[in-house]
Amino acid sequence: MLIRRLASLVLLACALFAQSRTPLLPIKVKNPTDVARVNEIVSVSVPFPDEIPIFDVTPLCITQGTENAPVAHQSKVLARWRGDRADTTKHLKWVQFSFPATIPANGEVTYHLSHGGSIGGQLYAQQDVNEIRVFTNGNTCFKIPRLTFAPFKEATVNGVAVVNQPGFLDVRYLNGSTPTAFPTSTVLEDYKGYNTYRTTVVQKGWVGPLAYTCRWYFTSGSSDVEMDFRLENPAAYGCFSTTIADGQQYIDKLAIVQPVVGSTFRVTTPSSALMVTPGQTWDLRQQFTTPTIATDVSTGFSFTETLAGNPVNAGRQHVGAVDLSTSTGGLTVAVDRFWQNHPKSLKILNGSIEMGLWPDFGFGPEYRGVYATPTTTNIPVDPNALNAYRFEGGRWKTHRVMWSFHNGFVPTGTVSATAKRTASPLAAVVPGWYVRRTGALGALFRERTVTTDIGANRLDQFYKMIGDDTAADDVPNYGKIGLRGFLNRGGAFGGHDPYGWDNFGDIPWADGYSSQHYDWAGIAWNGWLRSGDYGNYDVARDLQQYRRDYGQMHSTNTAEPYRGGQFYEKGWWHGNYSFPKTSHNWLEGLLLGYILTGDEASRDAAIENVNFVLRNPPSTWDGLFGSRLAGWSVDNLVAAYNFLGNPQYLLAAEAGIARYESFEIAQGGLGYVLNTADGNTAKPWMDATMFIGAAKYTMASHSTRFLPLLERMRDAWKTTFCIAPSGPWSAMDIPKVWYQWSPTTGGMEKSVLFNWWATAVFSYSAAIFNSTDDLAWAEMYYETSVRFWQVGTSVTSLNVQDPGNYSRITMKMSSYADTESKAIGTALIWGQAFPAVKAWFSGQW
Repeated sequence: MLIRRLASLVLLACALFAQSRTPLLPIKVKNPTDVARVNEIVSVSVPFPDEIPIFDVTPLCITQGTENAPVAHQSKVLARWRGDRADTTKHLKWVQFSFPATIPANGEVTYHLSHGGSIGGQLYAQQDVNEIRVFTNGNTCFKIPRLTFAPFKEATVNGVAVVNQPGFLDVRYLNGSTPTAFPTSTVLEDYKGYNTYRTTVVQKGWVGPLAYTCRWYFTSGSSDVEMDFRLENPAAYGCFSTTIADGQQYIDKLAIVQPVVGSTFRVTTPSSALMVTPGQTWDLRQQFTTPTIATDVSTGFSFTETLAGNPVNAGRQHVGAVDLSTSTGGLTVAVDRFWQNHPKSLKILNGSIEMGLWPDFGFGPEYRGVYATPTTTNIPVDPNALNAYRFEGGRWKTHRVMWSFHNGFVPTGTVSATAKRTASPLAAVVPGWYVRRTGALGALFRERTVTTDIGANRLDQFYKMIGDDTAADDVPNYGKIGLRGFLNRGGAFGGHDPYGWDNFGDIPWADGYSSQHYDWAGIAWNGWLRSGDYGNYDVARDLQQYRRDYGQMHSTNTAEPYRGGQFYEKGWWHGNYSFPKTSHNWLEGLLLGYILTGDEASRDAAIENVNFVLRNPPSTWDGLFGSRLAGWSVDNLVAAYNFLGNPQYLLAAEAGIARYESFEIAQGGLGYVLNTADGNTAKPWMDATMFIGAAKYTMASHSTRFLPLLERMRDAWKTTFCIAPSGPWSAMDIPKVWYQWSPTTGGMEKSVLFNWWATAVFSYSAAIFNSTDDLAWAEMYYETSVRFWQVGTSVTSLNVQDPGNYSRITMKMSSYADTESKAIGTALIWGQAFPAVKAWFSGQW
């Protein structure tokens, strides 16, 4: 078995005995904008190895510069080895460190995790039954009411009142009701007392039939406050049942409104500064219509700014920021991903800023029913969705807002800078080699390296093009199309809107929207960890938010058995084709998002999701319809154990593997399970999901129980499922895998795509059994996959030594077109196992 050996990490064990301010680990902080960032908060997640038990990070600090000077910071335990994060008898696995960073425009600065003791901040809080008061310094204070909702009740900056009236939530439902938000709890989170560097206020409540969760993030010394406002519909989705009522609600408008101190104001945008008098309205509307060019979604966007009804500015995609000020002070607000989540609005009237998260001029989505598509003719559009927003049961949606309070007027450049800071927060990462050596990911992982190895560089190119179109290969007549370019095309052939409040963060494909089939959030987060490329981080944020919110059924109705599950991969309305299924449910990316950002909402969603798996456990699999039903559940349960620490998850995974083994033994112990409901056939790629899940279980538990099963499964791949290469190098029929196999008819449908599954199977097998023979099999399939992933199965003669025959690495695929989310998801979810195990065998671990 692969046992992690971490001699090179003894430095961490020595940290407690090191001299003051001894640097231990570099932390790279990245600023992708053309705006210098000064003392701006950044957070980094640091794993700690199992072999070196560390229970307390108090002796550690964050330092900067050649003198290794300490900076204020705050730590938060995110995960522990083999236990809950709150269990202090378990040693630390992942800890988040938050600290102020100063980074030049388009720059990168290295800070360090060092020995030397912590330095806290100057933030402190007070609370009573009516309000929470957060002082970010001695004369800057924000008041949040506890018994009502207001973005701010009062705000004072440097002793000057900027807000002295509470804001409110302006909500109107289609039925005309205008309920007042009613909080059920308002609490401080992560508050460390008078030496706090950052803290969070969390409020939960109701606004009519919908729930909400709002988080305010405060930072020591800062007059900026970040807010996450999440609207929630805990009712049943209902659309798949005739006995459970559909839970959708129809919103005509939802806006956050905040008054600012003063009478006559100046409105400043990134492009202009205008004086507004009482009664005048400044109005910004971001809209979207059918693109004028079908394969260029950007041509469908438009925004208009008006003052007192007169046009003052227009364009396509607004950054979503505005400032309202008097000579004494004011407030800049910026809505993150403003145009991407169309429609949106910003309005200023009589000294108040209104952020239209669901503005009154919008509606949709234009739902036609279960199994329907936009071209369905026998089912009409839900008429209410043509007049309001259809917010379905089980959905969440979060908007992030930056509130930047200040004294005096601000120029247009400052408003623009606030928009950029909001859209591109600082990001920090520790070295990938360190993450790999700690084993804290619970899966085979390999960081990007500088190498001449063709296979390694091609895999890296796949990851790069997720965040950077220029990294994709050029395709004649189309250009370089990475994930961003693919989305702007509206999918492979155009016609999809990958933006909008209900779409943004999902990936379109032939059958509507993929619900991020094959864990795209996890793919992007892995790309960020292995490379530190900000593009991966930037995309991962969006994928994560969709997966966490709209892409999971958050129904709390116990009559709905699939509550907590990821919405299904098919459907033009994000899962309307089928209810959530354990065979199409991916959890690791959601957990990585929590671990790498500290986002509590992601943790909450992950717990919901693993409970969905536990209610439909792999131990109850009936042996039919493919072993991926049990295999993905095992994989998800092991991931949940790795990052949440609940031993129940590992036991449920073990029971699921045992269930698979019982069918495998009953059928002769041949290393696969035949689906007796489908012609007595096996689908190797489905058995691969079980193999990989069982391998991860073995690595997490250090149990030898399933080694005989894994041996039999591996041998079945070698002797039954794999198609060996034939012919000379100059005219080779490359290795392939049978899509399907039967003991009576043999293999059916050769596949190149499923070579990626073979790569992962043999890579994990090589690690588990310390087998150089398995490594050779893994290498054969990996080097084939990474070079010829788009070669059709009908091609039987290929000069594999000619780079001109390599498949282009692009989201504009030549084979499997319109299934990009699956094909490229397959490559990246399984592709990195081989580089990791290769490094192990070559002594580069």
